Amino acid sequence: MNDKGLHTYSFQTDLVIDAHTREQAEVLLKQLLDTAGFSRYHINKGSLIGASIADGSSAKLPSTTAPAPAGSSPAAPSGNELHNLALDMIRRCAEDGRLVRLSINRGKGVRLSVPCRIVNWDEQKGLLTVYHVDEKQVYTFGIGEIDDFIL
Repeated sequence: MNDKGLHTYSFQTDLVIDAHTREQAEVLLKQLLDTAGFSRYHINKGSLIGASIADGSSAKLPSTTAPAPAGSSPAAPSGNELHNLALDMIRRCAEDGRLVRLSINRGKGVRLSVPCRIVNWDEQKGLLTVYHVDEKQVYTFGIGEIDDFIL
């Protein structure tokens, strides 16, 4: 804890950035992190993603195709915009009946990987009801239990 009473937290994330080259994608990522005000960050590696995202068969993520020109700062999406994007993705997957994989953390070290279709999304209660395609069972998870959402 520092002298201002603030705590420091570390998060590991995977980000998808559209660019012509890996170098352009890394430059754009660094610009976004710098303008968002992150004091420290470490970029481990980058890899080219296969045709599943490039050919448009998965849900569209916000994309940027080139770094911003010098002198202009890219607008980082606000927390509310990211929240709305995630909710829109959940709704779209439910409407399309798309197969998704959820990584669930039930607590006490219990982790599940659930291939499923979304049956219902109760936004008021924060509950996601899914049909597990392997077990042919219906499960309900709290939104806080979901660690990862893979299309």
